[in-house]
Amino acid sequence: MPPRTPRRTRQRHHNSSESHAQPAPVQASDYDSEAFYNEPAPERTRDQINESVIRRYVPSLNHIVAIAPNAVIYTFAADSGNWDKANIEGSMFVCQLAPSPVTGGTRHCIIVLNRKGMENLIIESGEIEDVEIKDDILILRFQSHEEIKTMGVYIHGDQFNSRDYICQLVRAHWETAMEERTEVGSEEYDEEVLQSIEAPEENRPMGRRISLSELFGRREQTEDEEYYHH
Repeated sequence: MPPRTPRRTRQRHHNSSESHAQPAPVQASDYDSEAFYNEPAPERTRDQINESVIRRYVPSLNHIVAIAPNAVIYTFAADSGNWDKANIEGSMFVCQLAPSPVTGGTRHCIIVLNRKGMENLIIESGEIEDVEIKDDILILRFQSHEEIKTMGVYIHGDQFNSRDYICQLVRAHWETAMEERTEVGSEEYDEEVLQSIEAPEENRPMGRRISLSELFGRREQTEDEEYYHH
């Protein structure tokens, strides 16, 4: 009998991909699945971020009308005729607030977020007695203890909001406030419209609003200290 041909062993044909098979993927958790189906929150725009910051200081904010990259605050010394720096400098925001509680009309304010200290300047348009634009300075006058106090704001504008544009805007907002004051009477306007626009103390951020009496009183106090020093 012819010798038997050796029985050929059956060889399994491995797929090349099987020979380098990767570990089986781990099943996604519920958290991963939820993250997959829920779209990520869109990034906030610069305007939204600015409004979020300002609203921490002024909850009655409606929207920001204009922004100046920098503004420097001065107080005027009537006796010497000099302008003194008030140690307040930073980005300036011209804002529209919630409607007036008396007339329903629009209200406005200016805010300077102070990069030189923890006190920010916040002025409601109705607090201002007079607005003048002179020699590139926005001049604001206030009635304080039967005296007129004068503040100067030197504004650094940019390609979006020039110094002149912001100055004219602040003056227009002041004129609107004066029309409302005439309409409802000064006393009622002062009591109702000029209510504090600062955040409640429990919700207030670290930076606080400096009052006009504090702002103008600093120079008077400094002069008294120098007088007694000598």
